[in-house]
Amino acid sequence: MRKASGHLRVLLLSFLACLLTLVQAGIGMPKVNTKDLGPSLPYVHYGACPWEKCGYGQLWTANAITPILKDRNKESPVVFQVNKGEQVRGVTGVVVTLKTGRAEVFKRGELGTKKLEVKPGDMIQVLHYAGAGTVAFWLKGEIVFSNALADINDNADDSQILGRIRTYPIAYWWVKIKNSRGQIGWSDQPDNFDGSH
Repeated sequence: MRKASGHLRVLLLSFLACLLTLVQAGIGMPKVNTKDLGPSLPYVHYGACPWEKCGYGQLWTANAITPILKDRNKESPVVFQVNKGEQVRGVTGVVVTLKTGRAEVFKRGELGTKKLEVKPGDMIQVLHYAGAGTVAFWLKGEIVFSNALADINDNADDSQILGRIRTYPIAYWWVKIKNSRGQIGWSDQPDNFDGSH
């Protein structure tokens, strides 16, 4: 009985060694284009504007008392407070995508200024809204801006459009603020500033 279990152990170890060799060589494994896997999350899009126009570099007026944080983190300490009616400069902004949305393609076509090809069945990752009906997508390893895909709530028939957004992303807009005393910090409450968009 011990002799049989010894042979079984040798066979099992030989099988596992062969399997490990095949896996390391990639034989029998589907090739995955890492560009199609999407961006690393959270994805930080520096200088992005989720509206038609962002007033970066311009004076904004606070419409509510707003704490300004040291870093882009809700747990970050408050460095100063902006009072209602106070003017500050909107230095820049970032859109942070925590979870991408999804868009489905129905017809062969092209997206963005680089005219990246898409085909029926392609699933594209949605990063964030970019203003004027334009959305930032992740496609083939890069950001593509396009208004060619219908929104979830668009009434167009799927057979008549290039594609449709199926789920929205989870994304937040942070703005960098500078006050008249030269203090700089971040806020995730851009709607508290008239002129931010």
